Amino acid sequence: MLNTDGANPSNLDKEGLGGLIRDHNREWVVGYMECTSLTTPLHAEFKALLRGLRIASTMFIKPLTICTYSKELVNTITYGHDLYANLISECRSLLQVLETAGINHIFREQNKVADSFAKEGSKLRQLCTPIVLSCPPASTVPLVEADKKGKVFARLINPSILDLHSRDVAYANSTNPPLANTSSGAVAASTVTHVFP
Repeated sequence: MLNTDGANPSNLDKEGLGGLIRDHNREWVVGYMECTSLTTPLHAEFKALLRGLRIASTMFIKPLTICTYSKELVNTITYGHDLYANLISECRSLLQVLETAGINHIFREQNKVADSFAKEGSKLRQLCTPIVLSCPPASTVPLVEADKKGKVFARLINPSILDLHSRDVAYANSTNPPLANTSSGAVAASTVTHVFP
């Protein structure tokens, strides 16, 4: 499982990328963080995803499940966008190589480790030089352990989100090929998998 995040602190002229890969038992495989020049939040999310996909490809990790908090990233890869056509093409190519059917949108609470790496990445001095982590830094061990145990967070959500998920599931079950289906997550009905064309 690959979790990714891009952090764009408003008080800095740079942004951070971060992510981690865990195995099927939620055990640590590798993590990464990187500092890059400031662009848009969506571009940061793309760069964080691409860095994780490249690491997974180099390490021959497949099949791979992708999880991100960025609904905009999920939708852009799923449905396309002219401005990001090259990034979408590279992502889709790597997703296919890594035998990934789609990308899961998850709530922020389910992405805390990747978020912490992205924030730390934004503080690095060297631009575009990823730091690959063979074990979790001491400061993130509590987050990694809580995530591994599947800690559940209470969250108030807008009922329309559940209606959207239900509609997507109903649509996916009634058409060929499916565009979306639900997958399990720490919070019921909080994860939707989008399958790209």
